Amino acid sequence: MLKDKLKEEKFPDRESFTKALGRYMIYQIQSDTSSSSLHAQTVSSIVSALQDESSEVRRRALSALKAATKANPTAIMAHVSIFGHVLAERLKDGSTPVKLAAERCAVHAFQLTKGLYSEECALC
Repeated sequence: MLKDKLKEEKFPDRESFTKALGRYMIYQIQSDTSSSSLHAQTVSSIVSALQDESSEVRRRALSALKAATKANPTAIMAHVSIFGHVLAERLKDGSTPVKLAAERCAVHAFQLTKGLYSEECALC
């Protein structure tokens, strides 16, 4: 499976596999919304990529998580306990591009554009 390919020695290979895993995750949550355990396995693989030594692989994993969240927020938020703490770590990453990708991912994953600052609460 793609998860095993995340252990490849060459980072371009790991980056490509992370991209493929992200596309698989999107396909998975759009076609089979009831398979929560299968989604959890895929999210766990993305979390492994979020902890990769290569900033490009980490950035690609964040992009994959963001895209999946945009495709089906409910399916991904069901697994926030799996990825939430690692996403928080990426917000403090030493690589600026990774930090920026983590910010964009967090906005979508936690739906930060909604809430207190909505039009209903303009006076808040």
